[in-house]
Amino acid sequence: MKPLDPQTVRLSGRILIEASAGTGKTYTLAHLFLRLVLEKALSVDQILVVTFTQAATEELRGRLRQRLRQAKDILEGREVQDDLLSAIKDSIQNRDEALILLTDALTRMDEAAIFTIHSFCQRMLQEHAFESGALFSMEFLESEYLLRRRIMEDFWRLRFYRAPEDETAWATTFWKTPADLLNNLGGHFDRSEVVCLPTVAPGEIKQREKDLNQLFSRLQALWRSSGGEITLLLQQAREKKIISGAQKKYSAKYIQQATESMDTLLNASTAPWLLPDEL
Repeated sequence: MKPLDPQTVRLSGRILIEASAGTGKTYTLAHLFLRLVLEKALSVDQILVVTFTQAATEELRGRLRQRLRQAKDILEGREVQDDLLSAIKDSIQNRDEALILLTDALTRMDEAAIFTIHSFCQRMLQEHAFESGALFSMEFLESEYLLRRRIMEDFWRLRFYRAPEDETAWATTFWKTPADLLNNLGGHFDRSEVVCLPTVAPGEIKQREKDLNQLFSRLQALWRSSGGEITLLLQQAREKKIISGAQKKYSAKYIQQATESMDTLLNASTAPWLLPDEL
């Protein structure tokens, strides 16, 4: 590893430049861009510059244009306080040709190949659509959130608008809106290995609902025949301190509330999606 000199570093091959914040990365990049224009006679659309964000591409375009303008100024005799530009001036053998290259580069800066990583990839896919098998009308999404929210809203309408009241009551206990459901599931969308359990085939759902309602009917019958006895056993166990009445779930008030909740629950015609809080 050695210190980088933007004026002498070679312009071909692969070079890895390591730099921390505030060390002049953009300044160095702009000078390398200038050297490619002057030394290699490359037009601005032949030099690929890739950065991370859209805002950075606009800033970089401005800095590159400024660097070209400064080089043109110093070649035209104007004073510019920059050691690297002075070195460029001293190394140029044909001043008129250099001015032509700089003027052309400045005129065509709007054509400069300055992209974010993703926008460059999108452009390559569009330009080579046949080779890549990509669609001509692809749209680039800066964020998937709006698309995912639209999908979740469609799912919400299809799943819950015509669902039984018990099911919608169950769903809204956890998620008041489609956005709530999206936020709850958001961390799992990029995990292809996620498997929903239990795995139930579409045809099994109706049978599972039928089985549930049969079990619910049995529970109703058992409670009608033995509910009073169960309540009495709980009360006696509490009084004899077999179970601790100090615990909230075994207090006299709680046993009464649980009994009343069971009565209400088992008066329903079908099995509910949610149990009362007391149970």
